[in-house]
Amino acid sequence: MAAALLATRAAAHEFTAGADQYASFVEGASVPLSWPPALVCLIALGILTGLWYRLGARPVFLGFLPGIAVGIALSTFQPALAGVAPHVAGLCVALLAASGLAPQRALGTAAGFVAGIAVMLGALDEHPFGSLPVSIYVGICFATLLIAVATTALVRMSFDRWGEAKWLDIAWRTGASWCAAMLLLALAFELRPPV
Repeated sequence: MAAALLATRAAAHEFTAGADQYASFVEGASVPLSWPPALVCLIALGILTGLWYRLGARPVFLGFLPGIAVGIALSTFQPALAGVAPHVAGLCVALLAASGLAPQRALGTAAGFVAGIAVMLGALDEHPFGSLPVSIYVGICFATLLIAVATTALVRMSFDRWGEAKWLDIAWRTGASWCAAMLLLALAFELRPPV
């Protein structure tokens, strides 16, 4: 499991120069889909959104969409440790989902905002804003939204299918705790001192 999470680093996202728009879009979309810390962060956000169904998805995504935009803008400055941002944000979101706290609108919006910023900063690490074709940014944003929305839909469909059973709530919270464990392990490896 640890080897899978450590297969690539954010800094390793190299994009093909001169690719056509469709190829660039696909290349951008592959980043959150193939980079485990971003993928797990987005899955944790989807689980949180699905579990907090009483709020609806709107509060979380009202934070998530501006977070994506802010993350793209902040990539201009290439902040230190941007590559570990999805690890930290995903860990916080996953722990929130696993905690069983009552849904809170402000907290859901904040979780979406932080996750959006973190995933974009990690995906664009070493690529300041404007250094990539627009189609790559569109691809990254598309896949980022797709993962979060699809996970939310999966959680909600499970509740629609089996009702508001306590075991189902526990199962999804356990899934969120696994996300937290994976991200914590990956973060520990990322921050280990050089040998």
